[in-house]
Amino acid sequence: MGVPVLAQAPLTGVSAHDALAHADTLAHASSRALGDALAAVVLHGSLTLGDYLPGRSDIDLLLIVDDPLTDAHLAGLAEAVGQRRPRGPVPVDMRVVTRTAAVAPSPLPTMEAYLRIKGPERRVHLEGRDRGERDLAVELSVCRAHGRSLFGAPPGELIARVPDQWVLDAADAQLADWQAIGDDPPYAQLTVLSACRAWRFAEERRHSSKDAAGRWALRHDPRLEVVRDALHQRHSNPAHTIDHAQISALLALVRGRVAAAQFS
Repeated sequence: MGVPVLAQAPLTGVSAHDALAHADTLAHASSRALGDALAAVVLHGSLTLGDYLPGRSDIDLLLIVDDPLTDAHLAGLAEAVGQRRPRGPVPVDMRVVTRTAAVAPSPLPTMEAYLRIKGPERRVHLEGRDRGERDLAVELSVCRAHGRSLFGAPPGELIARVPDQWVLDAADAQLADWQAIGDDPPYAQLTVLSACRAWRFAEERRHSSKDAAGRWALRHDPRLEVVRDALHQRHSNPAHTIDHAQISALLALVRGRVAAAQFS
């Protein structure tokens, strides 16, 4: 079997056009709340990588601020973005970093705050504050490569290049976590397609969307039914099952490819 054509099942939720408009609204609300303290709001994730799916994808925003956030700044930001309502349900992931963390990244960058807007009430949840975040190194790398500034300077002017080794280290740690968790059906699709993204980065040093990474993996090995199943579940049938044993085999395969890239 070849690489599948992704025939999308009918989806309900905020369209990509409306999600982009809402992201822009959130960026300007953030600017009003933080004033001169805000250097940029960078859109990234599915809306810039080209695989946004209404009803399933999030809006991903990275806020870069000049200095650490005060409690008053954080409260004002949460209130400002919480007042904005999209035309339909769409979760929002909003991470905040300082300009210093962006211009001088580390393997474990400090995240000023992580705000998550979710649920029918569109409430703002503070998921974390002032902590080192392993995956933030990957997010900074993605933002520099594919991010789009909705406010402030372009990502390339504010975010320094993140060494590939740090991206690979973070990917391997995430893959190891999934191996340790074992069978986790609600996150099977995410696990499979994120593993494909890590594999492609290991081979080509290129960030890609979940869909593009899955198709890339199938071009490399058309026998990977687990990837085909994940794409089918993502686009056609959310109830489609993904075999745990095949996920385990894929994780082992990709960790091997990442390890080879780490020490090459």
